[in-house]
Amino acid sequence: MVAQLAPILSEFTGVYFNACHYNDADILHMLYHIPNLRILSFGSETVSYHRQTISPGIDGYTVDVPIPIPTHSLSSFHYSVEFGQGYLLQNPYVQAFLHPRVHALDKLHLWIDSDSCNVIQEIVIASATTLKDVYVVLVHWRPIKPKEPINFAHCSKIEQLIMGNNSSALHHIIASLMTMPVPCAVSYLRILVHTIHELELDDNWETLCELLHNTKAFPDLKVCNIEIHACNVRRAAEQDVKDLVIYVRELFHENHVNFKAQVNRRLGAHVLST
Repeated sequence: MVAQLAPILSEFTGVYFNACHYNDADILHMLYHIPNLRILSFGSETVSYHRQTISPGIDGYTVDVPIPIPTHSLSSFHYSVEFGQGYLLQNPYVQAFLHPRVHALDKLHLWIDSDSCNVIQEIVIASATTLKDVYVVLVHWRPIKPKEPINFAHCSKIEQLIMGNNSSALHHIIASLMTMPVPCAVSYLRILVHTIHELELDDNWETLCELLHNTKAFPDLKVCNIEIHACNVRRAAEQDVKDLVIYVRELFHENHVNFKAQVNRRLGAHVLST
């Protein structure tokens, strides 16, 4: 099929794998026929679990197509495909495809397994001088395997930054924000915290509040949304969630005059804004 579509594919500048049911070999086969690729997107806003994966060396996996050397970088890379081991970005063939194509990204959107922190860091470093819009949400956080913060030290042009974790890793978000250059260009910041385990620790929230209140570090910050998504909370813990929401809301309200804070709590399938 790819061979038949090759003449058409060669004219494309953007590819969107919204459902992404293709295996690794099919994806690479298509992409290598698109020399002028600028926008690459895997998955929609929600993560798809329905994708076949083929590991190198299994089932005769090869990429038997010409491998052109790209003359330019992608401008946008969006990835929110699947969780777990052996997924697309863990494939060295896919990494080899991306490596020369992510040196001048404008937009980076990743909803990704936390085991790929090293891949994220490589992309951020490669596009540090061009990135303006960054969305990084880590899933399947494993506290027993400490991760280095994402280093934004040379990202002086980021204007919109969204960061999140689905576990007790607020400290990782804070540590990553602390690597931003001073001053930074961020005007819109959104922080997503998806569970409440250990998040009642006052030190984390106070540190975050002090950091964002630092006008030298974030002089252009106009809007900041803080969201707490406490999923599948037991009835006995509902009051703890309410107390946490009240505490965080008051903390940011009292310390930020020109700061918009939004805290959500999700109990089961319901989302309540405060």
